[in-house]
Amino acid sequence: MKILVVDDSQIMRNILKNILREKKVKDGEILEA
Repeated sequence: MKILVVDDSQIMRNILKNILREKKVKDGEILEA
């Protein structure tokens, strides 16, 4: 179960990165920093 939680966190980060790339939001730079 713990492994699934870690995987979910990584998936959420990937989804957020993809959304920021599509919207090209400046906030993406803050998340990457």
